[in-house]
Amino acid sequence: MVVTAIKNDSAAANHGLRIGDVIVEVDQKAVSTPHQAVDEIEKLRRDGRASVIVRFFRRGVFQLTAIPI
Repeated sequence: MVVTAIKNDSAAANHGLRIGDVIVEVDQKAVSTPHQAVDEIEKLRRDGRASVIVRFFRRGVFQLTAIPI
């Protein structure tokens, strides 16, 4: 799932995500659509999680970031 837009002062932007990054996992679960990512984040929020680990691909390198939810 390619990041095509991001709000400048959003939690995602503040924790390293950029336009062009390819998100591949949310909380160690593979995602390929925005719907899958949002569903997973909403589940974590309902479970009381304060943040989510996102694995993404940028310029040939996989990276991880923790984003507050």
